[in-house]
Amino acid sequence: MANKKKMKEPMLEEVEAIVNSAVYKKIKKDLLAQLNKTGAGTPIFVDMVEQYMSLYVTKELCRKNIAEYGVTIEYNNGGGQSGTTDNPALEKQIKASTQMLKILNYLKISVQQIVVGEADNDEL
Repeated sequence: MANKKKMKEPMLEEVEAIVNSAVYKKIKKDLLAQLNKTGAGTPIFVDMVEQYMSLYVTKELCRKNIAEYGVTIEYNNGGGQSGTTDNPALEKQIKASTQMLKILNYLKISVQQIVVGEADNDEL
């Protein structure tokens, strides 16, 4: 049981580093601000932001994995077969990014809304 805990610690540290990063906090703060601007800061939509941020962590972990191991990885199945294959993190990163875009669409957060909102604030 102690071995399992040791194996999970580095991953937990990576997740904590992402969640505590300035970029993570800025993205979350901005998404919540966008919801509040439109009056959609209700618990259901705030939960959608939490889902978005969870996918952000997944995407970042995949990005780090790809940066460390590459787009293709070597395999050896122990039965005499070996070679290279696509890094599974690549597909997971794409799926996470796709879901993140779907959440933004669901929340009706788009570039046009953000730019208009910022332009309005500058004029005040």
